[in-house]
Amino acid sequence: MNMKILVLFLSLSLLIGLFLGAKTNALPNPLALTVTTDKPSYRLQTISPSTINIGGNLTLNGAPVSGGLVAVTAFQGKTGHYVRPVLFRTLATGPIPPQNWNLNVSLTVLALKGIQYVPQTVFTRPSNQTSPGPAFNVTFKNTALYTLPRLYLTLTIFDAKKVPIAAINVTQTTQPIPPGLATSIIVPPTDLKEWVALGTATVYATAFDNIPPYVYFPYCPEVSKTFTVVPSSGSAMLNQGNLENPKQIFSSVNGNYNMAFNLSYSQAVPKYIPWGNYTVQVSSSYQGYQAANSYTFWVRIWGDINGDTIVNIKDVTPISLNWLKTVPPAPAYADLNGDGVINIKDVTPISITWLCREQPLP
Repeated sequence: MNMKILVLFLSLSLLIGLFLGAKTNALPNPLALTVTTDKPSYRLQTISPSTINIGGNLTLNGAPVSGGLVAVTAFQGKTGHYVRPVLFRTLATGPIPPQNWNLNVSLTVLALKGIQYVPQTVFTRPSNQTSPGPAFNVTFKNTALYTLPRLYLTLTIFDAKKVPIAAINVTQTTQPIPPGLATSIIVPPTDLKEWVALGTATVYATAFDNIPPYVYFPYCPEVSKTFTVVPSSGSAMLNQGNLENPKQIFSSVNGNYNMAFNLSYSQAVPKYIPWGNYTVQVSSSYQGYQAANSYTFWVRIWGDINGDTIVNIKDVTPISLNWLKTVPPAPAYADLNGDGVINIKDVTPISITWLCREQPLP
């Protein structure tokens, strides 16, 4: 009896050893995907927007992948604590090769007229019940020779100054999609607030196989359309000069992907606080391999000099200690308006954001 137990024990030990050995000798994933931003934190100002540059590279066995697709999502919160989506994009790592993708997506800008939607490309800001913002018709078709397991559509709208004004998650279906199926959906009108920049806005539509913030992969290149935002009758013209188009600083070479967008202090309304933690989540599928990654950055309030997430008397101290000094030797963090000298102009941002507090995002 003892001999049988010993044999059984040795057999189990051998099987466990073989399993662990197989795991240890498993080949690493040859597909690697990186993501970062140009700075770990940004100070959100009232006079100019914060420009966030997102970039990274896709490699296979260490070699740059040209023409790959990278799904990019930015949201408020840290990894695992999805608070609010900011944007959905599908970026390419170089020229997109001509090929048959598994999905064909098309996009049309619409306006609500009575009970019907009709094509239109000019909308007023702010939008109202009689003149609602843009709606969208998204059409998709499964062009693969096999059934697609599921499909999630997303839309992101950027105003003329590249500020994301809406990130819309449209779950079309979680059921299998047979080959050749074509379906259209109407995305209801999006409200255009008074802070939305006038001029040419852009909407991007992309399709994923899962819903962010879970791991997801793009089905095909994104599609985009433009429309124009004009002031409504009697609407005061906002100062658009302080919202410059963002400039990408990451190099655009094969294997790299990059994009830039703005966050505007004008977005600080009761239902939307634009400061706090943000996370960029990326994923890609190439030649049967999959890779995903994420990066978290911080957007600070303009007047929060000491970084304790609230603007109060503690933020006045660095200014008083360096009063009328130039930068350097005065510390750059006390020069809130960036003119190279510590003076009354640096007190203004503190007074504007006095007692403002960053929301305790998870």
